[in-house]
Amino acid sequence: ISFSNLGYWDPFAMLKLRQIARSIEADIAICHGGRAFRLAMHGLRGVCPVIMVTHNYSLAHIHRADGVMAITKNLALEAELAGIPSDRIYY
Repeated sequence: ISFSNLGYWDPFAMLKLRQIARSIEADIAICHGGRAFRLAMHGLRGVCPVIMVTHNYSLAHIHRADGVMAITKNLALEAELAGIPSDRIYY
C-alpha cells in the first residue's frame, strides 16, 4: 500500500496508515527504508508488529523494530552486533 506523506513526522500519514492497517486487520507491516519504518513505528504502535528490511548499514533506528529482515548474511550479523536479538533477525 502506498500513499503520499510529507515525511516520517507527518501526523496525517500516520493516521491514514493506522486506519488502513485496522481496516484490513493487518497481521504485520513490512517497511523498506527509514522513512517508511519511522512512519510505521509511530502510526502502527499497538496495531501490528513492524518489520524493517535492511538494505544498507544505516542501522540507527533498527533497535525499535519488532523484527529485522536482512538482505545479506553480513547485514544480519551487523544487526546482531548492533544489539538486535538473533531471534528477531530474519535472513
